[in-house]
Amino acid sequence: MTTEDIQKFKILASEERFRAGLRWLADFDRVSWGEVRDFVSSFVIPGEEFRAFLAIARKNQENGGKRPGDIPGLADELRIEMARKWCSLDPLSIVGASVPPLSEGDSFPWSLLSPAYFLGPFSGDGGYLTITGRPRSGKTGIACLLGEIWLDEHPGTQVLTNVPLDGKILSGLRPITGMLDLLDGVADALEAERKWLWILDEGGLVWLRAEAMKTSSRGLEKFARIVPKLQGSLIYVEQRIEGVPSVLRDFAQSHFFCDRPGFALADLPGNRTTVRSIPRPKRFRYRSEETGFFESDANVETLLSHLPERSGKTQAERIRAFVKNARLKSEAPHDPRSGRFLPKAVGGAVAPPSEDAHRTDNP
Repeated sequence: MTTEDIQKFKILASEERFRAGLRWLADFDRVSWGEVRDFVSSFVIPGEEFRAFLAIARKNQENGGKRPGDIPGLADELRIEMARKWCSLDPLSIVGASVPPLSEGDSFPWSLLSPAYFLGPFSGDGGYLTITGRPRSGKTGIACLLGEIWLDEHPGTQVLTNVPLDGKILSGLRPITGMLDLLDGVADALEAERKWLWILDEGGLVWLRAEAMKTSSRGLEKFARIVPKLQGSLIYVEQRIEGVPSVLRDFAQSHFFCDRPGFALADLPGNRTTVRSIPRPKRFRYRSEETGFFESDANVETLLSHLPERSGKTQAERIRAFVKNARLKSEAPHDPRSGRFLPKAVGGAVAPPSEDAHRTDNP
């Protein structure tokens, strides 16, 4: 190997390793402490900082402490140490490591990636995908594009979504505004023995509303756990990774981070890459100025107790019975003060509440 060949190798090898470090840091919210130790061993100069990073990793991993992405400033400190090490190397290595962000050679156009790549998270019985990123950076657009790919690759299935749809609704899209609507779609899919995809837009807002009612919050998390068991898949769209419930962060092995419209970091099975030239959905039209609404209008804890097989009914039939009963209860007349259901008078008329019903001193 000539001197010139060695010089070229130094530049190319430094560029490749530096880009790999930048890609890893760009998705820091999802890394593990084991990865942090590997990064420190390769990219940090041995010394006090080196030992400090390893101590932080060991302490949090052994004690079940915070995730790396939950420690403020840790990613920035690692960036500084990575730059410091490269600046201590020979000039050719420094040249190789001086790379522009999101350069053409480090990303792929959306159009060149295959449907199999995008649907990788949902192979088999089903799976999970999270999409996070800054406001107005194209998160919902990516979810809708994946919905289009899903319907193309799985004809006859449905996408259940609270994304505000616009214009003529694409065949296979099913607008839902609450848990009972979702369960209707799940029952239809089970009855027809087909897959289904649930796109939950602004999922963090849904979980925050449910958090005010602890039963609803626990129910949502438990239902999310069994989505693949019901032949379904879930795309969860939220601005911050911290807004993704811990159960989904643990289950979701695939993630999109949206940096700005048209660009995203894709961490999907078999490949992590930057995707550029992301188009707007052509058929899955939505109103980008509106926020998706989804109401936790069902006691999922009760639903889960109904799912085990009883009296020969199918799972779809058991879900339909639960939804029917829940809607009847929600429509039943009740006292606006006490919240108690009111008795029905003869002929279907509602009997007026008694004076005693409004008293607070009744036993």
